[in-house]
Amino acid sequence: MRVQVGEKRIWFDTLGSSLDDNPRAEERQTILALHGGPGIDHSSVRPTVEPLADLAQILLLDQCGHGRSDRGQPRDWNIESWASDVAELCDALEVRQPILFGSSFGAMVALAVAGLFPDLPSALVISNSGAGLIDHQATREAFRRLGGDHVAEIAWQGLENPGPATTKAYNETCLPFYSHRPGAAELSESMFAIAVRTPEVGQHFQSTIKTLEPAKYAATVECRTLILCGTDDVMVPQSVARSLRDSFPRSRVRLEFVPDAGHFLYRDNPDDAYRLLRTFITQTD
Repeated sequence: MRVQVGEKRIWFDTLGSSLDDNPRAEERQTILALHGGPGIDHSSVRPTVEPLADLAQILLLDQCGHGRSDRGQPRDWNIESWASDVAELCDALEVRQPILFGSSFGAMVALAVAGLFPDLPSALVISNSGAGLIDHQATREAFRRLGGDHVAEIAWQGLENPGPATTKAYNETCLPFYSHRPGAAELSESMFAIAVRTPEVGQHFQSTIKTLEPAKYAATVECRTLILCGTDDVMVPQSVARSLRDSFPRSRVRLEFVPDAGHFLYRDNPDDAYRLLRTFITQTD
């Protein structure tokens, strides 16, 4: 399904009913899930949020430039444009007070939505992401701790000097350290295989990523917020997660580390990850 958002058509899908099963059939809350990437579609986040469909209706979308949505132009491939699209989509679909769930790259967009449109969400979940807060030196040291000097230097080159050769070496050497369980690289390959991919969007965004200012958005977030990270997430070292938490001066923010988990925290330790996530979603205060 597609909906017109300004000059673009944005593709979306839903999981679960918008109404509960009591005799009065009241509306359920909505979890709006924003996918990782950039350059891949909603299929990257769908398996993560599917188990939450008993708690809420799940709204999935392909952001502009991704998947089945309109491609747009490079001027549309930025955090604030994507955030504005989300707000307009909610207005068009009459989605009120959603819980924003952003995974990896999607958390950057979710944070911007909550900061630019503070009255829109009822809650914000930043999952396995620094939401744009980047410390490549800390990531380099996280790779060094898990994989040694060789892996750390390949990670550093892939992050600081992205290009065909360094990215290929990064994917081959570093992706296995995203998870505590074997098969992380294979999982990433299978995810890419089923996704509708737009690598030009990812390449464009990578050229601008160092200009992101997540603290600017965090400063105006008013809804309750959960930051959920694995203890051994090489992409979001604990120091980065704590700095992100400290940039939220106005909202009620909780930082939770999932033990024995890396970047793929719902794969590594689903029991603790979903327990923390479900407790936050069902909290009423």
